[in-house]
Amino acid sequence: MTTFQFDECSTYLNYISKCNKTPVGATKAKRHEKKHRGLLDPDVLAIHMKANSVFITFDGRMVDEHGAHIPTLNPGIIIIGHSPTYSFTMTHVFACKILEEFKVNFPEWHTISWRNSIVKMTEVSIEIGYNTASGFVSQFYQLFNESGWQDDFKSFLTQNKTMSVEL
Repeated sequence: MTTFQFDECSTYLNYISKCNKTPVGATKAKRHEKKHRGLLDPDVLAIHMKANSVFITFDGRMVDEHGAHIPTLNPGIIIIGHSPTYSFTMTHVFACKILEEFKVNFPEWHTISWRNSIVKMTEVSIEIGYNTASGFVSQFYQLFNESGWQDDFKSFLTQNKTMSVEL
């Protein structure tokens, strides 16, 4: 069972509840703990990078601003945000729509390992990479409306889970 840990901005309880029901027993979505509210991003990352849960955040700057606090070997991070051409603030409702669209287009989402991968999703695209001491390394970027991205995406997730510390 894959566990997904939502960040403080992602406390939309109805969606977290829905994640725990679909598919039944396949995943566990966890709400940000009250005792961690108000912590700075480096402290949040220190807590969640030691856990065994995929960390989901709506903070599109998390990797760029705090990459030094993300170890190469980590449980995985999913960043949900807008494409650069979208000018509105990210909301829970819109983020949930992005996640739902991803799940429809990649039905294996709950059976694969996200380990050591950093995935950036927007309403139009998906990107995957990993973190090093030098920063984020992008491996793959594709628009959702282009066919065939799922096989490459899965391949990079599989490759990243076996990553070693030597990077």
